[in-house]
Amino acid sequence: MQLCRYPLKYVGNIDTSIKNIQVIHSNTLIYLPKFIWHRICFENNVFYMELKMKSLSTCFAATVLALSSVAASAVPLDFDITIRDFRGATSGVSHQDFNNNAIGGLKTGMVQTTLDASGKPVYNVGSGGSVTSAATFATWYGSCNPATPSLTCVEDYEVTLTADVDANGVLTFSDTTFFPLDSQTNASIWDAGGNGHNYFFTSELSLKLFYDTSKQNVFSFTGDDDVWVFINGQLVMDLGGIHAAVTGGFDLDDLAGSLGLVNGDVYDFKMFHAERHWTQSTIAITSTLGDPVEVPEPATLALMGVALAGLGWSRRKNKA
Repeated sequence: MQLCRYPLKYVGNIDTSIKNIQVIHSNTLIYLPKFIWHRICFENNVFYMELKMKSLSTCFAATVLALSSVAASAVPLDFDITIRDFRGATSGVSHQDFNNNAIGGLKTGMVQTTLDASGKPVYNVGSGGSVTSAATFATWYGSCNPATPSLTCVEDYEVTLTADVDANGVLTFSDTTFFPLDSQTNASIWDAGGNGHNYFFTSELSLKLFYDTSKQNVFSFTGDDDVWVFINGQLVMDLGGIHAAVTGGFDLDDLAGSLGLVNGDVYDFKMFHAERHWTQSTIAITSTLGDPVEVPEPATLALMGVALAGLGWSRRKNKA
C-alpha cells in the first residue's frame, strides 16, 4: 500500500466534481478539500483515498503548515449573500412595504410554512406585519428594476460576509451596524432621513449543508427586522414584522425526523431577512449546523490541516 493512502468510509454519493468530500475516519466525520486527493477506489467494502502527497513526511509537513496558520485564532469562513436595495421613506418613490412604517413588534405567521416553486417565501394574506399585499411581498426577493422603485427593488448585489468558526466548530457572525449596501452605493441615494446609512433592503442566503449528528446542530439568530429560515423548503424559524432586535432559533436534531433528515444527508438552508425601518440594523448568528458542501478558502486550508492530522496520526499508530 502506498504511503498517504488510508482506509476511509465515505458518507453519501461519490461526486468527484465537487470541491470537497465527506468521510468518516476512526468514527470522526471530516471534510477533505478536493485538491489534496487524487483518486478513490473501493476494496473489501472500504473506500480508499490516494492523497496528492508523495510521502508521509510530506503529509505531516502540510499538516503543520496548515494548522500553524489557524491555531492562534478562529477560522474565517466567507459566504455570499444576495442583498436587494429598495427605495425607502424619504425618496418620494418608496416601495409600499419599505416606507419606515411604525415598529409593530414581532409578528409570527406572516409567511406560509413552505416555500413556493421558485424557492421564495409566500405571504399569508391578512397576517399583518405592515405588508400591503401578497403581490408587494413577492417583490421582496424578486427581480429588481431601477425604473420601478415603487414596485420592486432597484438593484441587487452579491455581498461576501465573513463569519468565524472556532476550534469547537461554532460559527459566529455579529454586526450591530449591518449596512452591507453602504459600501456598494452612493450616499446621495440613501433614503433614511439623514440617518447616515443605506437602510431599506432585503437579504437572502442559500447554502447546502451536511447533516452531521455528531454536531450540536443548533442555530440562533438575534436581529431586526423580518427573518425567516427554511430547511428543505420547510419553515423552521419565524421572526417576522418590523421590530427591535429579537432572538429566535431551532435545534435541527429535534426537527430531523419531520424533515426526513438522516446522518450524512445534504440539505438546503435558506434564510430571508428584511430591513424596513431606519432605527437600527442588527444581525448576530451563532450556529453549530453542518459544514457547507462547498468550503471556500481560506477555511479549506484549516480543514485540510485537521483532516491530514487525523490521517497522519492513525498511520503513525498503525506502524508502531
